Amino acid sequence: MMQTLQDILPLLGIDPQEPVRQIYKSAWDVGGRYILKRGGVLAVLEKSMRLSELLLAKDIPAPEYVPTATGEFFIEADGAYFTLMRRIPGEHIDPYKGKPYENGVVLGKLVARLHTTLQEIPDDFDCPDADCMRNLDEYIVPEIHVTKTLLEYARAFGPLYEKLPRQLIHRDVHTSNMLFDRGVFTGWLDFDNSERNARLHDLCYLGATMLVGNYRKRRRLRAWKEIFRGVLRGYGEIHALTMEERAAVPYMFVHIELLFAAFFSKAGQDKISQKCLNMTKWLYRHRGILLP
Repeated sequence: MMQTLQDILPLLGIDPQEPVRQIYKSAWDVGGRYILKRGGVLAVLEKSMRLSELLLAKDIPAPEYVPTATGEFFIEADGAYFTLMRRIPGEHIDPYKGKPYENGVVLGKLVARLHTTLQEIPDDFDCPDADCMRNLDEYIVPEIHVTKTLLEYARAFGPLYEKLPRQLIHRDVHTSNMLFDRGVFTGWLDFDNSERNARLHDLCYLGATMLVGNYRKRRRLRAWKEIFRGVLRGYGEIHALTMEERAAVPYMFVHIELLFAAFFSKAGQDKISQKCLNMTKWLYRHRGILLP
């Protein structure tokens, strides 16, 4: 970086002597009180900030952005945008620890409550309107090689996908974007990828991220089945899943993992992309265990 973080912090009203610790590629903990985040697309940043503001107004714990001395909520430096958020207390949970099913129920209810509030966001809120089948043709197929069998299965999802309930979703639901303090939920993180899509996407995305690295381990796979069963149960206690949603679960898992494979391929991370393709093939072969 041409400008150091110590150069950027005063522009955000923070003492440059505050201790800074990198926690992600584009995020830093500042003095244990703030999170400094770097982003490259202003429209994405503005969407995330506005959505956080709307959620906080409805008592959903979300990132609170800190204004600069000029009243702006970001600064531009080195071709990127920097924002400062108050650090939400808490840590990420491991759903495999303790009671997997009960952990899944907790996670499912949290997603359902978030969806309830997201349904109340005005229809004119500016965010992408996603389409899984369009993503397949315009993003996935041009980027990675998909076997004929998998492609036929992915395309067969189309008629069912059209019947799924749609709404504004988080789109990046995984346990690293959920914080807990001594077992109490304290906040959601990272609304950069929020979009309008099938609400089922959030549940299956959460399920897929918890399955990575575990699907070939018998004991972990058994625990994962309990976790995901709990996720669906917890969600269903607040928002009953439709018959179409239940039938769509295996298709959605395959689609999401194909998206991951295409994403990493596009980023030049071919080994990770291949791992995603391997998991996609496993999901297809074992799609029966994904059915609720």
